[in-house]
Amino acid sequence: FKKIQQVLLRGGDIIGYNIKGFDLPLITVRGSKYGIKRIWFYEDRYNKQIKDIAEYYKQGRYKKFIHKCNDVFLFNNLEPKLADGADFGKLWTEDREKALEYNKFELIQLEKIAKIIWGGK
Repeated sequence: FKKIQQVLLRGGDIIGYNIKGFDLPLITVRGSKYGIKRIWFYEDRYNKQIKDIAEYYKQGRYKKFIHKCNDVFLFNNLEPKLADGADFGKLWTEDREKALEYNKFELIQLEKIAKIIWGGK
């Protein structure tokens, strides 16, 4: 939570695929189990610093054929993920190294997509 807050307070962006619909709500709920109050960045759901690749591709001309993260990768001629995000919990339990590799691969691909959409280095 603190790292996210630091990035946003420095004016940086938080980028992810379905981050507003899944990731941020999930960490907010999990945080509440440990006594962490609802996080301010989640309350401002439309904070321009929180960039959701899923939101971008699920609008306009893309919404007919972009339904999952891999659809975005394939649309942009990038290598797709080898597993589905829904299977991540099982992967984490069975082989944490592979789970971390999966995460790293996805982050690298999402960074490429973010640069295509919003520019940057």
